Amino acid sequence: MTEDGALPRVTDDERHMDGALAEARAAAGHGDVPIGAVVVRDGTVISRGRNRREADVGSRRAEVERLLAEFFAERRGPRDVEG
Repeated sequence: MTEDGALPRVTDDERHMDGALAEARAAAGHGDVPIGAVVVRDGTVISRGRNRREADVGSRRAEVERLLAEFFAERRGPRDVEG
């Protein structure tokens, strides 16, 4: 509470940070390092995500991503695989 007894105002940045923290908690919930992110453009959330390394271990998607990374690394060099 503020000095006059009013509740503090929550900014858009704080609201978006709360979303990123929720994603991080979800990552921790499935055994991953707690990393979460919210991407905002012009005040609108356009994407959100979390670390899924452990959750995707053994999944077909993880296997395909690994194969694609190897494919591009072999043909273009590792500098094109980053990011």
